[in-house]
Amino acid sequence: MVAFDTPGFGQSYTPDAGTPISRVVDAFVQAVEGLGINRFHLVAHHSGSHFASELALRLPGRALSLMLDGAMVASAEERAKVTPAATLPTIDPQGGYIEAAWKFLLPYYTVFDERCIHNEFVGAMASTFTRAATMDMVRAHDLGGVIAGLDCPILASAAVDDVFVAHLDRIAALASQSIIRRYGAAGIASPALQTEVFCDLVRESVGRAEG
Repeated sequence: MVAFDTPGFGQSYTPDAGTPISRVVDAFVQAVEGLGINRFHLVAHHSGSHFASELALRLPGRALSLMLDGAMVASAEERAKVTPAATLPTIDPQGGYIEAAWKFLLPYYTVFDERCIHNEFVGAMASTFTRAATMDMVRAHDLGGVIAGLDCPILASAAVDDVFVAHLDRIAALASQSIIRRYGAAGIASPALQTEVFCDLVRESVGRAEG
Protein backbone atom coordinates (compact mmCIF):
# COMPACT_ATOMS: atom_id res chain seq x y z
CA MET A 1 0.00 0.00 0.00
CA VAL A 2 1.24 3.48 -0.88
CA ALA A 3 -0.26 6.54 0.83
CA PHE A 4 0.43 9.86 -0.87
CA ASP A 5 1.17 12.95 1.20
CA THR A 6 -1.24 15.35 -0.47
CA PRO A 7 0.22 18.78 -1.29
CA GLY A 8 -1.08 21.45 1.05
CA PHE A 9 -1.95 19.10 3.93
CA GLY A 10 1.12 17.20 5.08
CA GLN A 11 4.81 17.81 4.51
CA SER A 12 4.63 18.14 0.73
CA TYR A 13 4.85 21.43 -1.13
CA THR A 14 2.06 24.00 -1.17
CA PRO A 15 0.52 24.72 -4.59
CA ASP A 16 0.42 28.37 -5.63
CA ALA A 17 -2.99 30.01 -5.69
CA GLY A 18 -4.72 29.29 -8.99
CA THR A 19 -2.72 26.15 -9.73
CA PRO A 20 -4.89 23.71 -11.72
CA ILE A 21 -5.34 20.27 -10.23
CA SER A 22 -3.70 18.74 -13.31
CA ARG A 23 -0.39 20.32 -12.26
CA VAL A 24 -0.58 18.72 -8.83
CA VAL A 25 -1.46 15.34 -10.35
CA ASP A 26 1.86 15.62 -12.23
CA ALA A 27 3.50 14.96 -8.85
CA PHE A 28 1.37 11.86 -8.29
CA VAL A 29 2.27 10.57 -11.76
CA GLN A 30 5.96 11.13 -11.04
CA ALA A 31 5.61 9.22 -7.77
CA VAL A 32 3.89 6.27 -9.46
CA GLU A 33 6.50 6.15 -12.20
CA GLY A 34 9.37 6.63 -9.75
CA LEU A 35 8.18 3.70 -7.65
CA GLY A 36 7.90 1.53 -10.74
CA ILE A 37 4.18 0.88 -10.24
CA ASN A 38 2.59 -0.35 -13.45
CA ARG A 39 -1.00 -1.20 -12.52
CA PHE A 40 -2.79 -0.26 -9.34
CA HIS A 41 -6.04 0.09 -7.41
CA LEU A 42 -7.04 3.53 -6.13
CA VAL A 43 -8.79 4.29 -2.85
CA ALA A 44 -9.66 7.88 -1.99
CA HIS A 45 -11.56 9.79 0.68
CA HIS A 46 -13.14 13.25 0.26
CA SER A 47 -10.59 15.63 -1.35
CA GLY A 48 -8.45 12.65 -2.32
CA SER A 49 -11.22 11.59 -4.69
CA HIS A 50 -10.33 14.46 -7.00
CA PHE A 51 -6.64 13.54 -7.20
CA ALA A 52 -7.30 9.80 -7.55
CA SER A 53 -9.84 10.28 -10.34
CA GLU A 54 -7.49 12.58 -12.25
CA LEU A 55 -4.68 10.05 -11.82
CA ALA A 56 -6.89 7.28 -13.24
CA LEU A 57 -7.76 9.52 -16.19
CA ARG A 58 -4.13 10.46 -16.75
CA LEU A 59 -2.93 6.84 -16.82
CA PRO A 60 -5.66 5.00 -18.78
CA GLY A 61 -5.66 1.24 -18.48
CA ARG A 62 -3.38 1.24 -15.46
CA ALA A 63 -5.97 1.96 -12.75
CA LEU A 64 -7.66 -1.39 -12.11
CA SER A 65 -10.32 0.05 -9.82
CA LEU A 66 -11.33 3.29 -8.16
CA MET A 67 -13.03 3.60 -4.79
CA LEU A 68 -14.36 7.07 -3.97
CA ASP A 69 -15.60 7.72 -0.44
CA GLY A 70 -17.42 10.94 0.38
CA ALA A 71 -16.69 12.48 -3.01
CA MET A 72 -17.95 15.96 -3.90
CA VAL A 73 -19.45 15.96 -7.40
CA ALA A 74 -20.48 19.58 -7.75
CA SER A 75 -22.18 21.20 -10.71
CA ALA A 76 -20.66 24.23 -12.43
CA GLU A 77 -23.15 26.46 -10.60
CA GLU A 78 -22.27 24.92 -7.24
CA ARG A 79 -18.55 25.21 -7.89
CA ALA A 80 -18.95 28.88 -8.76
CA LYS A 81 -20.41 29.52 -5.32
CA VAL A 82 -17.62 27.88 -3.33
CA THR A 83 -14.46 28.65 -5.26
CA PRO A 84 -13.50 32.15 -4.01
CA ALA A 85 -10.11 32.00 -2.36
CA ALA A 86 -10.25 31.21 1.35
CA THR A 87 -8.80 33.89 3.59
CA LEU A 88 -5.93 32.99 5.87
CA PRO A 89 -6.67 33.35 9.59
CA THR A 90 -5.28 36.19 11.64
CA ILE A 91 -2.99 34.82 14.34
CA ASP A 92 -4.19 36.83 17.31
CA PRO A 93 -2.51 37.03 20.76
CA GLN A 94 -5.57 35.50 22.43
CA GLY A 95 -5.51 32.42 20.21
CA GLY A 96 -8.98 33.09 18.85
CA TYR A 97 -8.00 31.56 15.53
CA ILE A 98 -7.53 28.22 17.29
CA GLU A 99 -11.06 28.29 18.67
CA ALA A 100 -12.36 29.34 15.24
CA ALA A 101 -10.69 26.31 13.65
CA TRP A 102 -12.26 24.01 16.24
CA LYS A 103 -15.73 25.48 15.69
CA PHE A 104 -15.30 25.04 11.94
CA LEU A 105 -14.47 21.35 12.29
CA LEU A 106 -17.01 20.38 14.93
CA PRO A 107 -20.19 20.30 12.78
CA TYR A 108 -18.59 17.80 10.39
CA TYR A 109 -18.07 15.29 13.21
CA THR A 110 -21.60 14.09 13.77
CA VAL A 111 -20.19 11.25 15.86
CA PHE A 112 -17.98 12.84 18.52
CA ASP A 113 -14.90 10.70 18.96
CA GLU A 114 -12.27 12.45 21.09
CA ARG A 115 -9.16 10.92 19.51
CA CYS A 116 -10.48 11.24 15.97
CA ILE A 117 -11.41 14.91 16.16
CA HIS A 118 -8.21 15.69 18.09
CA ASN A 119 -6.09 14.16 15.33
CA GLU A 120 -8.04 16.04 12.67
CA PHE A 121 -7.68 19.29 14.62
CA VAL A 122 -3.92 18.83 14.96
CA GLY A 123 -3.73 18.27 11.21
CA ALA A 124 -5.88 21.33 10.55
CA MET A 125 -3.64 23.51 12.71
CA ALA A 126 -0.49 22.16 11.05
CA SER A 127 -1.88 23.10 7.63
CA THR A 128 -3.24 26.51 8.68
CA PHE A 129 -1.26 28.38 6.02
CA THR A 130 -1.19 25.72 3.32
CA ARG A 131 -4.53 23.94 2.98
CA ALA A 132 -6.50 26.91 1.57
CA ALA A 133 -4.81 26.73 -1.83
CA THR A 134 -5.44 23.00 -2.08
CA MET A 135 -9.05 23.25 -0.94
CA ASP A 136 -9.75 26.01 -3.46
CA MET A 137 -8.31 23.75 -6.16
CA VAL A 138 -10.52 20.85 -5.10
CA ARG A 139 -13.68 22.97 -4.91
CA ALA A 140 -13.10 24.23 -8.43
CA HIS A 141 -12.51 20.77 -9.87
CA ASP A 142 -15.07 19.18 -12.19
CA LEU A 143 -15.00 15.70 -10.68
CA GLY A 144 -18.18 14.72 -12.50
CA GLY A 145 -16.60 15.42 -15.86
CA VAL A 146 -13.61 13.26 -14.97
CA ILE A 147 -15.75 10.37 -13.69
CA ALA A 148 -17.74 10.38 -16.93
CA GLY A 149 -14.51 9.81 -18.86
CA LEU A 150 -13.11 6.91 -16.82
CA ASP A 151 -13.02 3.31 -17.99
CA CYS A 152 -12.13 1.56 -14.72
CA PRO A 153 -14.66 0.01 -12.30
CA ILE A 154 -15.89 2.53 -9.71
CA LEU A 155 -17.21 1.90 -6.21
CA ALA A 156 -18.63 5.05 -4.60
CA SER A 157 -19.48 5.13 -0.91
CA ALA A 158 -20.30 7.46 1.95
CA ALA A 159 -21.54 7.44 5.51
CA VAL A 160 -25.27 8.14 5.74
CA ASP A 161 -24.53 11.47 7.45
CA ASP A 162 -21.59 12.48 5.26
CA VAL A 163 -22.01 16.01 3.92
CA PHE A 164 -21.71 14.63 0.37
CA VAL A 165 -23.79 11.45 0.69
CA ALA A 166 -26.40 12.84 -1.72
CA HIS A 167 -23.70 13.08 -4.39
CA LEU A 168 -23.64 9.28 -4.66
CA ASP A 169 -26.69 9.52 -6.91
CA ARG A 170 -24.75 11.86 -9.19
CA ILE A 171 -21.94 9.35 -9.51
CA ALA A 172 -24.44 6.59 -10.28
CA ALA A 173 -25.88 8.72 -13.08
CA LEU A 174 -22.44 9.48 -14.53
CA ALA A 175 -21.07 5.94 -14.29
CA SER A 176 -23.90 3.49 -14.85
CA GLN A 177 -21.80 0.45 -13.92
CA SER A 178 -20.62 1.92 -10.63
CA ILE A 179 -21.41 0.26 -7.30
CA ILE A 180 -22.98 2.57 -4.70
CA ARG A 181 -22.68 1.86 -0.98
CA ARG A 182 -24.04 3.76 2.03
CA TYR A 183 -23.13 2.78 5.56
CA GLY A 184 -23.47 3.86 9.20
CA ALA A 185 -22.99 7.27 10.76
CA ALA A 186 -19.47 8.70 10.76
CA GLY A 187 -19.76 12.23 9.36
CA ILE A 188 -16.65 12.92 7.31
CA ALA A 189 -14.46 10.59 9.39
CA SER A 190 -15.50 7.22 7.97
CA PRO A 191 -12.01 5.65 7.68
CA ALA A 192 -11.45 6.32 11.38
CA LEU A 193 -14.94 5.66 12.77
CA GLN A 194 -16.20 2.96 10.37
CA THR A 195 -12.85 1.29 9.81
CA GLU A 196 -14.06 -2.29 9.36
CA VAL A 197 -16.80 -1.24 6.95
CA PHE A 198 -14.36 0.95 5.05
CA CYS A 199 -11.88 -1.91 4.73
CA ASP A 200 -14.64 -4.26 3.55
CA LEU A 201 -15.49 -1.75 0.83
CA VAL A 202 -11.85 -1.61 -0.24
CA ARG A 203 -11.84 -5.40 -0.48
CA GLU A 204 -15.06 -5.32 -2.49
CA SER A 205 -13.70 -2.73 -4.91
CA VAL A 206 -10.42 -4.57 -5.42
CA GLY A 207 -12.05 -7.99 -5.56
CA ARG A 208 -14.55 -6.90 -8.18
CA ALA A 209 -11.77 -5.74 -10.48
CA GLU A 210 -9.48 -8.70 -9.80
CA GLY A 211 -12.33 -11.12 -10.39
